[in-house]
Amino acid sequence: MEDDFDPWDDNKKKKKDFTNPFDFFTNFTDFESFFEQLNRFMEEMFKSFPAFKPFNTNDTQVNPFVWGFRIKYGPDGPKIERFGDIPKPTSKGIESPAREPLVDIIEDEKELIIIAELPGVAQKDIKLLSTESELKIDAGKPPRHYYKHLYLPRKVNPKSAKAKLKNGVLTIKYQYQ
Repeated sequence: MEDDFDPWDDNKKKKKDFTNPFDFFTNFTDFESFFEQLNRFMEEMFKSFPAFKPFNTNDTQVNPFVWGFRIKYGPDGPKIERFGDIPKPTSKGIESPAREPLVDIIEDEKELIIIAELPGVAQKDIKLLSTESELKIDAGKPPRHYYKHLYLPRKVNPKSAKAKLKNGVLTIKYQYQ
């Protein structure tokens, strides 16, 4: 049939507006060359950023890094939040980074709900320090250590805090003042 279209057919006259995504690889050597160039680029990137260590080094301890961001949209517009391995400056230099967990803050009518992702942490290793306007979460121990300092959006009663850990997700509920 004339209307049958085979995307792998080299005869491009059948359909001029179709672009095969693999057209830039004319043979396997081109494909291999592309990934060799990509590999060289990654090696150069790791050399130019000393904080990034490739995982195949001969170091006795290689710490993976976790870093990212998320965008939340709310009534005040978009808000960009980062998470991951955050180095802490101290008087002695830079302290080994603790992972910054992903945290959601939900303002309900009656209570403030904070949800933090703390995978691999036991309940006995969680320390919470709270005031009416701040919360510090310090959880885990190396190599899974998490730390987050939050400024709460509304004043809460710290004595009303109820925390629950289930499957690596910490939920903290506060009553408003």
